[in-house]
Amino acid sequence: MAGTPYAVDRGVVLRETETKETDKILTLLTWEAGKIGVIARGARRKNCKFAAAAQPLAYAEWTLYQRKDWHYASDASTLDLFPGLRGDLTALALGCYMAELTEAVCPEDVPAPELLRHLLNGLYALSTLRKPPALVKPAFELRLLCLAGYEPLADACALCGKEDPAEPVLDTVQGV
Repeated sequence: MAGTPYAVDRGVVLRETETKETDKILTLLTWEAGKIGVIARGARRKNCKFAAAAQPLAYAEWTLYQRKDWHYASDASTLDLFPGLRGDLTALALGCYMAELTEAVCPEDVPAPELLRHLLNGLYALSTLRKPPALVKPAFELRLLCLAGYEPLADACALCGKEDPAEPVLDTVQGV
């Protein structure tokens, strides 16, 4: 992204921070650039052309340019706002939690398409498929840990060595 004046990339807004009178600083997870900070000037104005795309959990196609260490939003078009989340407080809270976890495990400026795909799948499961949050949450967390390199050893019992123990237990402290 640094070599071209403008770059187009799709990504999810993981976090927003209001700054100045009408601006936002967004944390985006994109396909090409990974997790990046983006200054969205005027994103809090009513007539801003990318106000909808600059809200948490919005998936959009962004036109960005880079100046020094920051990316700046030039334009954005919304691809999915996950409307099923907006009408269900529990699903919205879980979606925000999933974005926060993803942000925590994702390194800066390193493409992480598998993490973005996983987050989009989780948001889709809640919003469109209307899967129960009680099922989505642990499945999302476990897969995210695996993608982040914290996969538990579950091919055999750590105590007895059997591949199919009679009463399997996951020891999260030991990771076995």
